[in-house]
This record gives sequence, structure tokens and C-alpha cells, in this order.
Amino acid sequence: MKLRNLTKHNETYIFLAIIVITLLIQVRSGQFYTANNFVRLASALVVPAMMAIGAFAVIISGGIDVSFPALASLSVYITTSVLLDMGYAGGILVPIVMVCVIGAVLGAVNGLLIALFKLPPLIVTLGTASIFRGFMQGALNSRQLAVIPEGMSSFGNSFLFVVRDSATGQTARMPTTFVVLVIVVLIAFFILRYTMFGR
Repeated sequence: MKLRNLTKHNETYIFLAIIVITLLIQVRSGQFYTANNFVRLASALVVPAMMAIGAFAVIISGGIDVSFPALASLSVYITTSVLLDMGYAGGILVPIVMVCVIGAVLGAVNGLLIALFKLPPLIVTLGTASIFRGFMQGALNSRQLAVIPEGMSSFGNSFLFVVRDSATGQTARMPTTFVVLVIVVLIAFFILRYTMFGR
């Protein structure tokens, strides 16, 4: 019965297709199924996965949000610029709190427009995405920041362990940010499975 149910879902075939592709890559290169590659994949996964968790929660609630990349960029840029102007030299906690607060305020703009005026989520978030990008490029005159606060830099460059591929001599570092991703996944799992809000 379980096997029959699995064959009814598109995700099963997507998963099988991914496995086949990885096997082909492994046959051609011999480097896919290595600890070095898995660590690099996990490192590259952190930011997209965190964004996917938020988008996932919106989608299963019946909505859609296409503004989150612009919202995230604006939140991080404002936080980094303010902390640089203040000469902040502390740890990572203050930047994380600032980004969360700014992101929540910007996200609330989407929520209010959708809930109060009964506007389609796709249209609202398309519009606010343009507004967020325009505000960052126009009002803030955004530019690439060559220097970021020490606490943010230290946390971003920290790692849990290093693996080395004996065949190629290449190394890969598992970033500390992967722990943050695991925590976010566990929080999202708990909220969606064990709380009335998540249900």
C-alpha cells in the first residue's frame, strides 16, 4: 500500500531522477559520492534552504511569495550598513536580531496588504519586490560592501570541520551556518507538526 502511494506522487519520480543523475556524474567523474563533495553541497545549501523553508510555509497555506529574495537582501543590507556606521564590533547575535526584526516588518507589509485589502498574494509580492529593490538601489544607493562588521565576518568564516579528498588533495569546510540551518529546520518542523498555528 505504501509503495503504491509513493508511485502516485511526482516527488518520487523527481527523487529517482536525481539519483540517476548523481550516479551518472559519479561514473563520469568519480567525485560525486565523496565526503568533500557532500560538504560543499551542504555549504551551498544553507541560504537557499532557509529561504525555501519560509516559501514552503507560505505555499502550503495557500499563498505565494515572490518578494522574499528582495526582502532578504534589503534586510541584510540595512543591517550591515547601520552596524558599519555605528562601528559595531560585537558578535553575531545583534545582526541576527536586527535582520529578523527588519524582515518581519517588511513581511508584515505583504501580510497587511493581502489580509486587509484581499489582494492576490502574487500581485502584492511582485509589487513589494520591486519596491524593496527600488528602495535599496534608489534611497539607500546600495553598493557592494567590501567590509562587513567583524562579528558577522568571523561567524561567516567559521567552520565545524574540514574534510580532505585523498584522491585530489582538495579540502572542503563545513560552515557553522549549517548548524543554524538545522535549527531553523527543527523549529519549522515543530511549528508545522505540533502547534495549532502550524496545523
